[in-house]
This record gives sequence, C-alpha cells and structure tokens, in this order.
Amino acid sequence: MGFVKQSEPVELWLSASAVSFVQLDERKYRMTVRTWQSIFEPRLLAERGVLHGKAAMDAADTQLPCDVTIVSLPDYRGIPGFEGGPLAYAYFAQSLRYIDRETANQCDAIVIGEAPNRFCCMYTHEWNALALPRFVAVLSEEAGLECAHG
Repeated sequence: MGFVKQSEPVELWLSASAVSFVQLDERKYRMTVRTWQSIFEPRLLAERGVLHGKAAMDAADTQLPCDVTIVSLPDYRGIPGFEGGPLAYAYFAQSLRYIDRETANQCDAIVIGEAPNRFCCMYTHEWNALALPRFVAVLSEEAGLECAHG
C-alpha cells in the first residue's frame, strides 16, 4: 500500500469497537486529508468552537455510534502541540461504538465523523504533557464533505 501502512493497535481497537472496518488506500487517504484540511483545519487553527482535553474526548464520545474515518498525519505541525505520529494510516469504520482513548492518543489518531455526525477529534501522544486532544464539530449544511471510503 505504499506509504499508507497498517496500524496494529488501531486495527485491534476497531476490531473490538466497530461493526466492520477497511483500510483505505493512498488515493482515499489523500482525499480524506484534503477534505480534513479544507473543513476542519481552519476551525482548529482559528480555535472556532474547539474543545480541548477531556472535554474534547467526551464530545467525540457523544457522537457515537457513527461511521468514522480514522487517519494519522505523520510529521504534521500545522496545529500547535500536534506533530502526528511516524506512521501514515487510514481506516473507515462502520458504526464505531467507542473510542479507545489510550490507543487513539498513543497513535495520534484523527477521528473524523461521517455524515450526519460531522466532527473531528485529534488525539495526541502528548496528552497530559505538552498538548491536549482537540474536538470540533461542523453543522451538516456547512460540511459538504466527500466520503473517501466509497
């Protein structure tokens, strides 16, 4: 799969918490990242409606169960305190029931809710140290986002 790799910890989490999941290929990874950058990144950078830390993780939990895309952005430094992990991975999970916070933080996961639950929660291995997870939601009419898994 080129630069998009498997993440065993993420796959174990999804095996236990989703109805099903598939790994996304490089094309779908790039499309997901572009969509994330156009919709969520500006809100995160501007701190528009952003929750931090435990409040962010709690807000993401309230969106479940729903379909999600989970990606990592290796060496991403666009959001202060978020560097992403060393591994690029991408998954689509159907009906995710819970977020394994330890795994999500350890793997620098970005969880993106699919319509109608349009949200993004960025988890970070720096949780409780230098950075906090961040959550932002968008109204469905604002989020004409293209699904990368279809």
